Amino acid sequence: MKGKDWEAAITASCRYYRQEGLARVSRHFEPYVQIGHPDKRGCFKARRTGDAPPDYSGLIYGKPGYSTLFDAKECKGGRWGFGLLKKHQAMDLTAELQGGVPFLLIRFNGYDGPSGFVSWEQLRPDWWAWFKSGGKNRASLSPADVRPIPMTEVEVGRKTLTIPDWLPAAREEGERLYGPR
Repeated sequence: MKGKDWEAAITASCRYYRQEGLARVSRHFEPYVQIGHPDKRGCFKARRTGDAPPDYSGLIYGKPGYSTLFDAKECKGGRWGFGLLKKHQAMDLTAELQGGVPFLLIRFNGYDGPSGFVSWEQLRPDWWAWFKSGGKNRASLSPADVRPIPMTEVEVGRKTLTIPDWLPAAREEGERLYGPR
């Protein structure tokens, strides 16, 4: 899967979880303003107007239930560099630790590479230390540093889709952070 394909698979997992009454998670996009008129295909030039929030936010249902905020990341090689997460995204993920479950979903090696769940609470100290150092070292994660998440076939509407099944990891992270409520 390529970057947009990875996000599409995660968005499909969010639709599946909503369909099954397990979670309600929405995708967020970068704010932009249209420049010029659309072409015949409906495409147009645009300019960013601000920083994008992390890609997804919502609620994980259950007893206990949790709010969540997470970002989808992908890297072409076998390591995900800390520089691929922007400061404003790190600040949003850190704020979510006030009762929510923030994390990253990372796909390694591009198309068909392994994917994993990364707890922001666990990555945060290393990421902020890297950031405060000016990003001078090449801090990164490999597939061995993340919790593997399975790709699972599910029915979404009338289609069979293969989705990253991240919900069990997010629930376990909520229980680890806050205990049973």
